[in-house]
Formats: sequence, structure tokens, C-alpha cells
Amino acid sequence: MDWIPVTDRLPPIGKRVLACSWMSVSYFVAYISPLGRWHLTFGDTPIQNMTHWMPLPELPQGSVVG
Repeated sequence: MDWIPVTDRLPPIGKRVLACSWMSVSYFVAYISPLGRWHLTFGDTPIQNMTHWMPLPELPQGSVVG
């Protein structure tokens, strides 16, 4: 998977993705709210200055979710 610049395309609203910001050397699991704002998935914290995103990878086979 390749990083997608936010200037090229945004993920669907509410879809969790990996996202990175020019303000950090880290990446986050985040989503875009219906108001068009980025939020961290954990704690629903708003974040700014996202530059790139990519879909989350598939879970390993045999994983139990829930």
C-alpha cells in the first residue's frame, strides 16, 4: 500500500485509516468526521495538518475481533 496525499483524495467519512501529519514523525489511526475534520480513533481527539493517509491493512487470518 502507498500513502495517499490528502490533496489527491480523502478517505470516506468515518472510515478508519492510517494518517500522518507534517507536525509529527508518527502516524495515527484516524478518521474524518461528517464535518470534514480529522479525529484520532482513540479518544475521538481532533487532529490537524494531516498530509497523507492509507487504508488499514487486513487483519491476520484467524484473528478474533470483538
